[in-house]
Amino acid sequence: MVQKTAGVFGRIDILVNNAGGPLNSYQTHICDLNTNDWRAVFDVNVTGMFLCSRAVAPYMIKQKSGVIINISSGMGKRGRAGMIAYSAAKFAVEGLTQSLALDLSPWNIRVNALEPGGLTATPGMLRKNPDMPPDKMLQPGVIRDVLVYLASEDSAGVTGQSLTATSWNLERREIQRLVECRSRTSTDV
Repeated sequence: MVQKTAGVFGRIDILVNNAGGPLNSYQTHICDLNTNDWRAVFDVNVTGMFLCSRAVAPYMIKQKSGVIINISSGMGKRGRAGMIAYSAAKFAVEGLTQSLALDLSPWNIRVNALEPGGLTATPGMLRKNPDMPPDKMLQPGVIRDVLVYLASEDSAGVTGQSLTATSWNLERREIQRLVECRSRTSTDV
């Protein structure tokens, strides 16, 4: 995947590691969680991110720039009963993000984590939560705006951080409201 992308575009500037699964192991009490399911959750949620990051790192190091964004979860900051494997894996994503940021910072490669802030209305989540109305879930645009920010030069200097999309969007709207308020006030004077 990485070689093909680099072959087509000549470089790799952005990697978004977005993984979650396998869904059948998410809600399992520790007494019922077998080692194979534990490993499967870590393989998808952590090892996949490690492997993709390791594959793009040489390209980004060579070009002395790049952005890696790891999609995390609120359960990577606070555990939840019955979600042991998933929560532990997302905590690992947070640690992976911080360590990668330190390892890759000498080459101007930024690494951050993004936590949506709630269930997102994606096909997989809609299938997993058929009783939850889609309008009660986050819309993908909430996450898109933060991804664009993290991938752009607007976030230069931001690395090793974990942002929550819902909080980031609220803060951004409040800043825009204050700027608009100040603009109206200064034109009224």
